[in-house]
Amino acid sequence: MPRLLYSDPSPYSAKARMGLTLANIAYESVPTDTSAEPAELMGSNPLGKIPVLILDDGRTIFDSGVILRYADRMSGNGVFPLEPDARLEAETMESLANGICDALVAMVYERRYRPEEKVHQDWIDRQIGKAERGFAHFEGDVPSLENGLHGGHIALRSAIGYAKLRKPDILQGCPKLGEWADGFDSARPDLAALLPK
Repeated sequence: MPRLLYSDPSPYSAKARMGLTLANIAYESVPTDTSAEPAELMGSNPLGKIPVLILDDGRTIFDSGVILRYADRMSGNGVFPLEPDARLEAETMESLANGICDALVAMVYERRYRPEEKVHQDWIDRQIGKAERGFAHFEGDVPSLENGLHGGHIALRSAIGYAKLRKPDILQGCPKLGEWADGFDSARPDLAALLPK
């Protein structure tokens, strides 16, 4: 059975786990502390980043976007729409959600890994601005769940989950997104259980 190296707080791990689950691909979840630089992680991904999917034959797949596309191929388009325009829309949604996560992670790392006197508040504010603009875009054009879930939805739900974990006030101006997330969670509680925590 494939093994997924992941971390509970990571939005990228959540996205990969949800994608594999959506595609009905069985996998073993392996909690991984990246700061400890465990041998299995470092041997699987030279960057030491998660998530990493280790296949039965020893091949490794990283990052979360590549894992989603692997799950999509293995499931016969179970993660992304087959129709080109719908797929493009889903992949663009995924890209924006990833960018939101990138900005939020950069904000967290700036505070976590720098001494307090060296934290660049201007940098943090720029990252917060990126995330706010991304969420505002989705608030103004809330994605539909009527035709089933896809990789873009998973990425957005992961981003919302990570924001709630790390900077919940960033979502205060997004009530429609809150309702959307509730609808996602109601439709797929199995996926909601994999959100960042």
